[in-house]
Amino acid sequence: MEMTNSRRRMSRSEREGYNSRTPLIQGFHAAMAIHFFCFAILIHVAVAAGVQHSSIESVPELERAMYITVDGTPCVRLLNLSGEIGCANPGRVKVTAPIKQLENAGEHLDQPLALLLPSHEMEAVFNRILNEPGFAQQVAGLFIEYGIGSQIHASGFSPDKTFPQAEFAPYENKTYLWNPVGGGILQHSYNFPVFMLSQDSTAVLQELVFLVVTGEAWGYLGSRRFLAELTSGADSVNGLSSALIDQVVEIGSVGKAMTEGVPTFFAHTQQESDSTQAIAKALERAAASFGSEVIKVERASTSNPGIPPSSLMSFLNKDPSTPGIVLEDFNTTFKNSFYHSHLDDSQNVNSSSITAAASLVSRTLYILANNGSGSNTILQSINVNESLVEELVGCLLSCKPGLSCRLVKELITPTQICANHYVGVMLGTPSSSPYPSSIDDTAQFIWNFLAERTSIPREDSYPCSQDCKNSGELCVGLRIDQKGECMLSTTRYVPAYSTRLAYESDSWKVISAQPNDTMGKFDPVWTESFWKTLEVRVYMQQNPFFDEIILLSGLAVTLGSFIAIFSTKAVFMKALKNA
Repeated sequence: MEMTNSRRRMSRSEREGYNSRTPLIQGFHAAMAIHFFCFAILIHVAVAAGVQHSSIESVPELERAMYITVDGTPCVRLLNLSGEIGCANPGRVKVTAPIKQLENAGEHLDQPLALLLPSHEMEAVFNRILNEPGFAQQVAGLFIEYGIGSQIHASGFSPDKTFPQAEFAPYENKTYLWNPVGGGILQHSYNFPVFMLSQDSTAVLQELVFLVVTGEAWGYLGSRRFLAELTSGADSVNGLSSALIDQVVEIGSVGKAMTEGVPTFFAHTQQESDSTQAIAKALERAAASFGSEVIKVERASTSNPGIPPSSLMSFLNKDPSTPGIVLEDFNTTFKNSFYHSHLDDSQNVNSSSITAAASLVSRTLYILANNGSGSNTILQSINVNESLVEELVGCLLSCKPGLSCRLVKELITPTQICANHYVGVMLGTPSSSPYPSSIDDTAQFIWNFLAERTSIPREDSYPCSQDCKNSGELCVGLRIDQKGECMLSTTRYVPAYSTRLAYESDSWKVISAQPNDTMGKFDPVWTESFWKTLEVRVYMQQNPFFDEIILLSGLAVTLGSFIAIFSTKAVFMKALKNA
C-alpha cells in the first residue's frame, strides 16, 4: 500500500444567505476524513485485488497491473493559532506498508501496518493510538470502512466532544454532556494518513429575517460574521441593524423528533423574560392549532445548564439580553447519535419530522409577527409542502439524486453530484457576490432557492447574465447555458470567516478580539495545511518465501553457468592442444 497526503491551504468563505435558517450544513467537515466533511474531497483509494494481464510490455502497463484505484475521502491537517488537528504523513515521502484487517481494537501489532478497520472500531482504535505510543508507532495508516451495519448505528458515533465548542458557552458548566456519544477524536493530531472508504409565506406585520448559516461547528463562524457585518454596517446587510433584533427563533436539530409516531420538539432557553415567554407561548399556540394532527412542544429541562450548542450563543455573546429559543428534537442530550459525523446524512433524518418542524415554526412566526394574535383561519391555512421537503433532503443530504435533482438544475449548473457540506476555502478578497465564480454549488443553490421563493412577483421581469439594472433586483437562476431572471428580492450573501481575520493589502491578517467579544477570545482561527494530491495506491506483495526461491534459483543458474563455461573451456583447450 502507498499513501500520499501532500498539502493545500484553507481559510473559508461560508454561506450565509439570508432567508432561512436550517441546520443544512453541519455533518461533514474535513478535520478528519471520517467526515468527511461529505464532506467531499474525491481521492483515489486502492484496494488489493487480483488482476490478470496477458502481457506487460511497458512501465505504465506494469503500474496499471500493480495498482487499482477506488474512491475514498482523506483525513487532512487543519491548523489554528494554538496548534493543529487532523492527519498528515510523518514526512514528505509516501507511506508504504502492508495492509492488515484489524478484527478488534486490542489486537497486537508487531510491525508497521496500514490497518483496515470496521467503522464501529474507529473510536476505540483512535483512543488506543492516543494512549499507547508503542501501538501508535506501528500504525502506518488507517483505512476505515464507511459504516454500513447495525453495530455503529446501534451505539452511535460522533467524533466531536461531549460538549461541542464548550469554550463559547455563556455559562460556567463546560462539562455538561450535550453529546453523550462524543468521543473527541476529531480534536487531535495524527501523524499518519487516514482514508474513509466510500459507499456505493404569508404577509406579516413585523419584518422577518431568515438566516442560513454554516461553519457553526468551527467557532460559530457564520453567525458571528453575520453579527459583525451588522455592527459595521456592511453593504451586504444594508438595511438591517443588530439594534432591530427583537427575538430569535432558531431551528436546531429537528430530524429525529418522531416519538411513537408523534413529532415532539423541545424549546431551549437561556433566560426567562417576557419576550422569551412570548416565543414559548407562540410555539404552544402553533402546536395546538394542528388539532388532530398532533405536534407536541415541551419546555426543555430546567436541569440543563443553558441552551445547547447553537447559533443563539453568538447572539447572546453580542447582547446577553437577546430573547431567543432554540427548537430541538431532544431534551437533555443529543438524540442524533452521529453529530459531526459522516453518518449524519439523509438516512439519519425523518423528512416528516422536518416537515412538522417547518410547519410549527411557520405558524409560530405568523403569531409572533402579529404580536401574539392573528387570524385562526390564516394560521390554520399555513402548511408546509412535504414533497418539497423530501425533495430538498434528496438534493442536499444524499448523492442520489444529489445536486442532479430538478430543484437544483432549475437554478444552477452544478459541478458535482454530492452536495459539499464542508465549510470550504476562502481565496482572495472576501466578496458578497453569490455568483458561480465566487461560491460552490451548495451555497449557489441555497441562495438562488431562497431568492426565488421570497421574491416579489412582477410582470416585467427580464433575462440577465449577472447584474440587474434596477435597484433591489437580483439575477436568479443563472446557469452556464441559460441566462437568469431579474427578480425583486432582499436575499443577501455574507461570506463567513473568523471575526479575528482581516483582509488587508492582498493578504490575511490575524487581529485581536474586541474587548467585549468573549467568543472572539476563544476563536482558534482555523486554516488548512497545504496538499497537492490525496491518494492511496495498493499493490500485491508476494510471500518472502518466493523471493528466497528466486534468489536460490538465480544462484543455481549462476553457478551452473560458471561450471558449464569452465567445463566447455577445458574441453576446448584440450581439443586445441590435440589439434
